[in-house]
Amino acid sequence: MFRQSNVYGMVESFGVRLKDKREQDRNHLVEVAFEIPLTHDLADEILPAMAKDLFVVVGGELVPKPEMTEATFALNPHPQLMVVKTSPDLPEDARINGVTLRRIKAVKTEGGTWALQFTATWVLGAATEAILMIQRLKLGVFLTLEEQEPALPLEPVVDGEVVNTETQPGLQLAKGNKPGRKKRKGKRTPEEEAADQQEAGRKALGAGDPPPADEPAADEQPDGAGDQAGAGDQAGAGDPPPADEAPGQDEVAE
Repeated sequence: MFRQSNVYGMVESFGVRLKDKREQDRNHLVEVAFEIPLTHDLADEILPAMAKDLFVVVGGELVPKPEMTEATFALNPHPQLMVVKTSPDLPEDARINGVTLRRIKAVKTEGGTWALQFTATWVLGAATEAILMIQRLKLGVFLTLEEQEPALPLEPVVDGEVVNTETQPGLQLAKGNKPGRKKRKGKRTPEEEAADQQEAGRKALGAGDPPPADEPAADEQPDGAGDQAGAGDQAGAGDPPPADEAPGQDEVAE
């Protein structure tokens, strides 16, 4: 939530409850209320508008606005990685993932300065996390809060097939042949099988495409054409010669 490390704060309250009694979820939620001294720089890191709302320049210095006593901010930060130390010079005492920050508000202290109050909630992972907060109740801790990167989505599986989500950033999956989907080996569609059969038929007939069904091939003749040609050859000897041809030797002209 803020860029500074080892920010000092007080553990104001601590509690543990079941995550969801209605759903019989046996996971335990830890809820810890923190209070952190809020300076102008820290407020500006959290939200620039927060710094403008809470501080004013007086005599060349940034001071808390005297007319304000409390301000609530509608912040919805991403889950945080929270590192807790009992001393800034010592190793970390706890490293907690998936911390949700809620009820974020600024309140005026008795000394006239601002304090940031918020509730940190997370699923209890180890008993040492709860023990640490109990031990530090009403005492100071040093916090580092870092926004966690969203988890990388797993490659989804649909009907036993792995779907490549590079072209589907929203992971909007549906049955059928979608972009980026890897086809199962050995499985072919009826259209592909019909195309393969046509190609095999062309290869069996030889090079080139077969002639259209309504046109005969070059070496083929229409039905009956051969019979007519044969009959013409047999009758050719008895045909009279053309008119311009001379009569034979054994014929006498009139």
